[in-house]
Amino acid sequence: MGKRRTRTDRGDANGGPSVPPTRDDAQEKKRRTRTQKKETSQDYSAKVQSAREPEDTFAAHVAERDPPDVTADETRRRDENGKLVRFRMHCDGEEVRVLSNRNDMNSTLGCRVPADLEAYSVKERLRRHWGTLHRNKTGGREGEDMENEGHEVMEGSGIAPRFVSARQACLFSALHRYADVCLLGREMPDSSQRSPKDPSLDALLLHVVNHVMKTSDLVKRGNEAAKASKAGDGAEDAEPQRDQGFTRGKVLVLLPLRKFAFHFVRRLMRLVMLPNFGHKHFKSVPGGAQFLDEYGDGEEEELGAPSSKHMQGKPKDFRDTFSGNTDDHFRLGVKLTKSSVKLYSDFYKSDIIVASPLGLVTLINDAERTQEKAFEFLSSIEVLCVDHADVLMMQNWEHVLTICRHACRVPAASHGADVMRIREWCLAGHSRSYLQTVVFSSYATADLNNFCAGARNFEGLVKFPPQKSDASGVTKYVTAPVKQLFMRLADPGAVEEEADRKMDHFCKEILGRVLESYSPGVLIFARSYFDFLRLRRKLDDENADFAALSEYTERSDADRIRSHFASGKTRILLYSERAHFYFRYKLKGVRDVVFYSLPDHCVFYSEILSMVDQGKIQQPTSTALFSKYDALQLGRVVGTREAKKMLTSETETFLLAA
Repeated sequence: MGKRRTRTDRGDANGGPSVPPTRDDAQEKKRRTRTQKKETSQDYSAKVQSAREPEDTFAAHVAERDPPDVTADETRRRDENGKLVRFRMHCDGEEVRVLSNRNDMNSTLGCRVPADLEAYSVKERLRRHWGTLHRNKTGGREGEDMENEGHEVMEGSGIAPRFVSARQACLFSALHRYADVCLLGREMPDSSQRSPKDPSLDALLLHVVNHVMKTSDLVKRGNEAAKASKAGDGAEDAEPQRDQGFTRGKVLVLLPLRKFAFHFVRRLMRLVMLPNFGHKHFKSVPGGAQFLDEYGDGEEEELGAPSSKHMQGKPKDFRDTFSGNTDDHFRLGVKLTKSSVKLYSDFYKSDIIVASPLGLVTLINDAERTQEKAFEFLSSIEVLCVDHADVLMMQNWEHVLTICRHACRVPAASHGADVMRIREWCLAGHSRSYLQTVVFSSYATADLNNFCAGARNFEGLVKFPPQKSDASGVTKYVTAPVKQLFMRLADPGAVEEEADRKMDHFCKEILGRVLESYSPGVLIFARSYFDFLRLRRKLDDENADFAALSEYTERSDADRIRSHFASGKTRILLYSERAHFYFRYKLKGVRDVVFYSLPDHCVFYSEILSMVDQGKIQQPTSTALFSKYDALQLGRVVGTREAKKMLTSETETFLLAA
């Protein structure tokens, strides 16, 4: 037998003699093992930290994109059929249904929405103030809107920074992703409260202020890098950081009335400065005293006081809209500093511009006449907020469209901007693709849908249906025993043909009977001012015994017209929706109602029919014309299911019993 080979006699892998391991080799092996374990632990920690660290959507949003990528994003966001896709978002066990024009919205926003701010890249200062703002109600007057959601206290701030509802959390999630947002079911702030709650506005403010602060941080880092480069600390050939637009203004907020601007600024102050910010604190803010005088309700004007004669007997939504300062011509610059907020700042030095459409359009028109281009502070708007769009549509929606046409344009002058630091997509004229449009409205219209669909934001559109939608309509709220007849215009033609065909159908089927009956008390309702003018002209041509009551009618003339109609001296009253919106007249002597077009505000339908004088006629009737282009209005009046049947049925007339 041969000699047994020991471990040290074995050769190496190549058959050569083996070398016994030394002490140094063993130590080296242990060192490598420790290093590998340490690196593995560091990698794991980095992965965990990366998973916990929220995504900086601001940095992703302002990042440079090549023109082909912008075009591809715009193409990808369109659905094949041009329709919105339904999605369900979940937060804290609650479900929120939304619609989007992007099929990949689930992967973009996520089905599961966090209920706290820790999951978002929000400034720590805003997190602290948000947590304090939404705490238990304090006994104080200014803290009556602070609430507690029963969450654990966040370390260091005393209050957990969580959202107050699943809908608010989902809304902020969409805003934080810089998608276009259309929120329906927007409720008016309660005018009976000194400081009403407004969760939708709070979510918008959190996003807007966070965007402004992150923009400021980015510019400051660019300034420091530029100083270091000049001092020789950086590379001499380093290119400047492109972190700016043509002008400073980044957010444009369009509001219909000064009272809403006051509400917006006050809640802005509570988020940025003090969670219990009240009237007394405005005096310590630059421009605060002037703002309180010009935008606050003060002693409240005679027509605006909730307890005034003008407000007595008015519906709650009317009081919430028109109590307080109802001036519709204003514009205000707001500048955020490190520790305060400056009001009435120059528009070219402002971060946020709060204005009414009328206030900006007058400035634009004056500037165009003088060729001064004083509206170029709109050139670098990155977030456009249109709040209370339903009220703006009652004013003049064309003003909103005019402002949008003048926003995000390449200005004619530099306005002191450093061209080397202006973003490439601004210089290339692609600012509209980076513009986030946010619209809040109580209801949808065709104009509003077209406005949202026309936005070019590459992140797409997220639409929130009304939270408290009444699928059964408002016909059940009619208190008078009125037989309600609905007549469908079977062939309205194209959109541009619908107005003429409706007028022909009205004259043939309805107007002839109205003129031949000689019965008094006929109320003809028109939704748009265009319809109102056409009807007035037609009634004039027919020498009808009528009077026209619109929002432009003087108060004394309106009182006389109403008196003559109530007494029967005037047979027919032509009434516009805007007149009812602004004044909520209580009309007497109404016996029959003709809705030439259904109202946008569905509650107006039940209010008008409830004014029918039941004592003068046994069977009062109402007749409503509609076509497929009135689907939104019809759905709000009779309910979505009934509207679908009426629009698709072979029958063209529908009777709802009293």
